[in-house]
Amino acid sequence: MRALVLSGGGAKGAYEVGAIYHLLHDRHIHYDILAGTSVGALNSGFLSQFPKGSEAEAAQGLKDLWFSLDTPKIYRKWYHGFLWLLPAFWRPSVFCTAPLRGLVTCTLHLDKVKASGKLLRVGATSLTTGARRIWTEQSPDLASGIMASSAFPGAFEPVTIGDEVYLDDGIREITPIEDAVKAGATRLDVIGVDSAELDPHFTMTSVVAGAPRVLQTMLHEIDVWDYKGAELYNHIIELTNLLPPDKVPAHIQKLVSGKKFVTLNDLRPVAELSSPLDFSPASIRLSFDRGYEDAKKLAW
Repeated sequence: MRALVLSGGGAKGAYEVGAIYHLLHDRHIHYDILAGTSVGALNSGFLSQFPKGSEAEAAQGLKDLWFSLDTPKIYRKWYHGFLWLLPAFWRPSVFCTAPLRGLVTCTLHLDKVKASGKLLRVGATSLTTGARRIWTEQSPDLASGIMASSAFPGAFEPVTIGDEVYLDDGIREITPIEDAVKAGATRLDVIGVDSAELDPHFTMTSVVAGAPRVLQTMLHEIDVWDYKGAELYNHIIELTNLLPPDKVPAHIQKLVSGKKFVTLNDLRPVAELSSPLDFSPASIRLSFDRGYEDAKKLAW
């Protein structure tokens, strides 16, 4: 089965939409499995509503949705004026995400998700236990799961489900490759929104300037290991296939038991995109165009 795996990155998700437009609208590629984190969960959830044969319609709908967005349609300040940051001292987030909740409620239809025949995997991380939770196409609280997956730490409101508080799954898994493989994928087309290497032209001018760089570095490391984990399993499986079964150590046999070799295709921007919190129309269109042009160069 073929999977589309979408990473997290806030407004950078417009890059994913540009690539998706080429893959689905222009090339009519069908995906059996959709897996996403954060904004990737939002994009995956929307696409999961369209059955096989509706690829162009799904891509056009996602593009139209993004091109209708602006920052106030995603989040807003609790208060205006020069004291807008003060509520962060007693509220759970810097911004109010009521607009995003309304957007998810209006655009996600559970009956369509269940009827499409697509497998869906989105995750979020529990601050209560530290564990990941996965929502599927059958989850009745899928909208809450997508909101939880999109709860950017500090900036967006955490989501309480039952007795647990959830935040963006990027805390633990930015690119949910493993979730797609567990769902049965043997070919994965992965779209990331961060460049493979950090921008080397960084200057440490202050604590305020350094904090985003620290967060970016931490997230970059998580993202790298999401890929390396899949590649490591591929290498181990290749090596074990070269040996007679009785020559493979028991602990290695246990490690690869139930695992399969997967084809992993990767697309990501060469240079960094705009801020993950910049949902302005100009920024969205620029990232979309970059994703679209980069996808046209692929040989998938």
